[in-house]
Amino acid sequence: MDVKAINNGYNVIYSDSIILYDDKTDLELNIEANKNFSFDIIFQFSEDGTKKTKIEKEVTGNTLVLKCLNFDSRSGTGTTRPISIATIDQKTWKLHFWLYLLGENDTRTRKIEYTIFEKIG
Repeated sequence: MDVKAINNGYNVIYSDSIILYDDKTDLELNIEANKNFSFDIIFQFSEDGTKKTKIEKEVTGNTLVLKCLNFDSRSGTGTTRPISIATIDQKTWKLHFWLYLLGENDTRTRKIEYTIFEKIG
């Protein structure tokens, strides 16, 4: 069986859910887009006491760092629209993600659900 998911003119090329080791560690995705190109996405988490959520994008070489500030909600926090992450073979790639905080105090961890989209055509 082969299932192909399409949404709003984009192929869903990958989707996953990961529970992190704890709530303080980064998550690194190593993506081999094709035989000639690969890149990394690193999710970093921090809090500043303001409770205002913010995503900062930083690109260095073939690495995209997503700095997720104040993503500390049990009901989840994430993108409400996919964000552009790359253009590969003249096709736009986008990322949607949602993070949940799990556990209590010193035993907290994070769960991340994410989907990578590729523009059709």
